[in-house]
Amino acid sequence: MKFKLSIALLAAAVLIACNADPERELKSGFIDKSGALVFETDLSYVGDFNNGLAVAARSEQRGYIDKSGEIAIEPQYEIAGDFSEGLAWVVTLGKRSFIDMDGITVISGEYDYVESFSEEMARTMKDGEKWGYIDRFGKQAITPKFDNCGDFINGLAMAADSGRFGFIYKNGDYAIDPKYDQVGHFYEGLAAVQVDGKYGYIDKSDSMIIAPRFDGAEAFHDGLAKVLMGQKIGYIGKSGATEIAVIYDNGESFHEGLAKVIKDNKIVYLDTEGNSAFDFPYEFGGNFVNGVAWVVKEAKYGYIDRSGALVIPLQFTEAGDFHENMAKVKYYNGELSTAQGE
Repeated sequence: MKFKLSIALLAAAVLIACNADPERELKSGFIDKSGALVFETDLSYVGDFNNGLAVAARSEQRGYIDKSGEIAIEPQYEIAGDFSEGLAWVVTLGKRSFIDMDGITVISGEYDYVESFSEEMARTMKDGEKWGYIDRFGKQAITPKFDNCGDFINGLAMAADSGRFGFIYKNGDYAIDPKYDQVGHFYEGLAAVQVDGKYGYIDKSDSMIIAPRFDGAEAFHDGLAKVLMGQKIGYIGKSGATEIAVIYDNGESFHEGLAKVIKDNKIVYLDTEGNSAFDFPYEFGGNFVNGVAWVVKEAKYGYIDRSGALVIPLQFTEAGDFHENMAKVKYYNGELSTAQGE
C-alpha cells in the first residue's frame, strides 16, 4: 500500500513539473524613478548605489558595478564597503584598506576595523587597540584613544571613554565631556542624550534644552523628533512640547515630511501636523526616499508618491529604497508592465 502511494505521489509531482511554466524565472535588476528597468543582473549580490557605484558579489568575491550594470572594479575582495566621499574600504587577507573609484589602493591594508569616510575622517582600529581616526591620505588625524566613537556630522562626533559618552572635535579634543549614558548624533542643532535612564536633548554648547523624561528618543527631522513614553511613541518639537500625541504602537522618524506609524495594526503616514496624509490600502510600506516609498499588497511590491498615488505598479516580488535615483527589485520575467519599457 505504501509502495502504491509513493508511486502515486511521484506521478503527481512529475505532472506538476510538466505543467509548470519553464519560462517563468526570477530575475534581479534596477529600476529608475519612472519604473523603467535600467538593467538586469545575474550577480549573486548587489548593494545600493553610492557615489555612482554599488558593491557586487560574484563567486564569494566582491567588487563594484556602475549604473549601467557593468563591472567597474573587478570582484576580488573578501568584503567591500560602500563608497563615501570617493573612497571605499575593502578587506583582503583579513586586513582592511581603502580604494578609490578606479580600484586603486590609496590607504594600505593594516587595519582590523574601519568605517566609511564622513567629513573627510574615517574611524579605524588596529591590533586590538582603541578607536581613532585617519584623514583621506591615511594620516593618523586623531590618536586611537576611544572605547567607541561615531562618524563626524556637522563637525562633531560621538566618542566614549570608560563607558561614558560625549562629543569630540576633529582635533580629538572633547567639545562635550563624556558624562552621558548614551548619546545620538546632532541633527537640526540638537542631540538626544541619556541621563539616569531617561532621554532629553542638548545643544552644541551642552545646554540641556529638553529635560530628560523620555524612555527613548531619536534625532530631529523636519523639526520633529520621535520619542517613546512607556510603550507608545509620539513626536515633540524643539521646545519639548508634544506636537503629535504619544498614542502610536510603533513608528519611524520623519522622512521628507512624512512619518510612518502603526496603531491597532494599521499603518498610517502622518504629515508634520499629525494628520493622515493619504489613504493606505496596502499591507506594509517603507519610508519615503527621493519622493517615493515602496509598498506591498498580496506579495506584490510597487511604489507610491507623497500623495499616496501608486506611481510604479505592484509587480515586483521584492523592492528596495531608491538610492541615487535607482532601486533594487526582483521580478519574474514576462511579468513587468509595459510601463517598465518592455
